[in-house]
Amino acid sequence: MTTFAVRAWLLAACCLPLAAPASPVLWDVTATLASGGTLTGEFAYDADLNLYSDVSLTISDTTVPSLTLTQWDVFNNTPNRITAFSSAAVGGHYWDLVLGYRDALTDAGGSTPVLAGSFYGPLGGSGNDSVVSGTVFTPAPVPAPPALPLLLVGAGALLTRRRQRR
Repeated sequence: MTTFAVRAWLLAACCLPLAAPASPVLWDVTATLASGGTLTGEFAYDADLNLYSDVSLTISDTTVPSLTLTQWDVFNNTPNRITAFSSAAVGGHYWDLVLGYRDALTDAGGSTPVLAGSFYGPLGGSGNDSVVSGTVFTPAPVPAPPALPLLLVGAGALLTRRRQRR
């Protein structure tokens, strides 16, 4: 095998995708509240570790102004439920959130309806509401270019360069 062929195979091997370790999947949530308001936002979930992170939710309700909550202490969770408590006061108050879904969340993504949910605002009841319908889903992935066409383009470029040298 010539030096050129060895270099071409090494370059081709570098272009092949490697299996990456599973990482948390980003999930979006949209829900309608009993008051007519909405709950929207996103969170990351790692099914291998049963770990929720990067929770960012916006609550638009008739009883409180629009709130975006990004700092949550997440606890006592399952693949079918997230329970969270705001770790920082927003609007002068702390907030609790519970969302339950029909299907367990996985690292493969997908979509599942919200079966039950509620959030609770400050003591005294203002801001309390329940979820009447909603969906938790993964956004459509951005398609990645297939590895084989990239490999063929690279090999073609190497062959063209070799012919030009002759």
